[in-house]
Amino acid sequence: MNNLNEKVSYLKGLMEGMDIDTNANEGKLFAKIVETLEDLAREVDYINEDLDDMEEYLDAMDDDLTDLEDDFYDLEDEEDEDEFYEIECPSCDDIFYLDESDLIFDGEGLIKVACPNCGEMVVINEEMDYFAENEEDETEDTEV
Repeated sequence: MNNLNEKVSYLKGLMEGMDIDTNANEGKLFAKIVETLEDLAREVDYINEDLDDMEEYLDAMDDDLTDLEDDFYDLEDEEDEDEFYEIECPSCDDIFYLDESDLIFDGEGLIKVACPNCGEMVVINEEMDYFAENEEDETEDTEV
C-alpha cells in the first residue's frame, strides 16, 4: 500500500505548504486528521505484511497436505486401478460403460448386463468378451 502512504504524505505536505496555523481550531483538526491517516496507513502496511506471510504459510501447508494425502490415501494408485469397459449392445448398437467394480461374475465366470437403451441382456465373460444371447429360452432362464 505504498500508494496510500504517498497520498497521506502529499496531504501532510499540502497542509504544511498552506501554512495552516496548527494552533487555530481548524489547524488542530487538520493536523489530527493527517496524523490519524498516517497511523492508519502504517497499520495497513503491517496488515499487508502479515497477510503476505500468511499466504506463504498457507501455500506451504497446502503443499504439505497434498503430499500427506498422496502418501496416506495413495490417490494416484487408486485412480489407475479403476477400469471402465466400453460395451456395445449387439441388438441396438448403443454403447455404454461399465466400471470394473460393478462387475460380479457368477460361478461360470459370466455376468449378464441389461443394455440401458433397449433392455437386451448382454453376457460378458471374465476376459471381457461379450455377446448377446440370441436364444429366447436362455434369455427367459437368466432374466434379472
